[in-house]
Amino acid sequence: MKAFVDGAVPMGHRVVIVDLENEFGALCRDLGGVFVDLQRGSDVRMNILDLNPQAADAPAQGLSVLKGFIRAAVSRPLSDIEEGPVIHQAYVRVLQEAGINHRDPQTWDRTPPRLSDFVLALRESQQRKEGEALAACLFAYTEGMYADDFDTHTNVDVQNSPLVVFGLRDVAPDMLPMRIWQIQNYIWSHVVTPGQLTPTHVIIDEGWHLLRYPHMVADLSAMARRFRKYFAGLWLATHFVEDLLRSDDAKSICDTADTVVLFGQKQTAAPVLGQLCNLNQAEVAELPRLGKGEAIL
Repeated sequence: MKAFVDGAVPMGHRVVIVDLENEFGALCRDLGGVFVDLQRGSDVRMNILDLNPQAADAPAQGLSVLKGFIRAAVSRPLSDIEEGPVIHQAYVRVLQEAGINHRDPQTWDRTPPRLSDFVLALRESQQRKEGEALAACLFAYTEGMYADDFDTHTNVDVQNSPLVVFGLRDVAPDMLPMRIWQIQNYIWSHVVTPGQLTPTHVIIDEGWHLLRYPHMVADLSAMARRFRKYFAGLWLATHFVEDLLRSDDAKSICDTADTVVLFGQKQTAAPVLGQLCNLNQAEVAELPRLGKGEAIL
């Protein structure tokens, strides 16, 4: 994968890498890319309320991102009142206060509000009880330990760089789901764009980490199905075949793959992998005997 990236970026392709072990940092520097270290206290900042002005409906996309972030923060589904008037009204209000009109695309590239601005609007909403409850759930991200990481304006150019690497190695476990959510929505907002003509590659290294989260599995499955319509491709590397058998969404990632490269497997995993990838008996027997650098394509 590193060799592929080393060739794709100079050819003008866009590459986004989710790097769970910080293995692509040196390559990112060599190619002049942007390394986004997402651990707590990092100098890199990303605003959850950023808009992508190139999107067909950037405010609506931003609202969807915000709702997803709040769901992850409160660890439960949102009620109809929260989904509807509470969040929607507060979101439109903070955009207007920042000079962004959701009906006027000419304003979508203005500096967006911060998460604390949105929380203030929640507290002043007409549905005071629901607004205060949501605001309290977001305390850690606006006033608490994670405020410096989430209640902030973006200070790194992830819009225009041909190579963006998200480093997650040192992210605390309780913060990881929120960071994964940020990455998911960055990918969707910058890859699934009408008229996208630049070849784009999204690389998920050490994919077994992300396959533990049901919402991420569903997202990866959607990427595998939809990316080709936007001149984009998904690359997923994982050590454990069991991760691709946990759900129908996980299986569909393998089912929709155009190319599968299989390296050596332990004896007990070979039959399972053979069934998943429709291998014949000779290929299944070969998997445990493959040497270093050898693979079945």
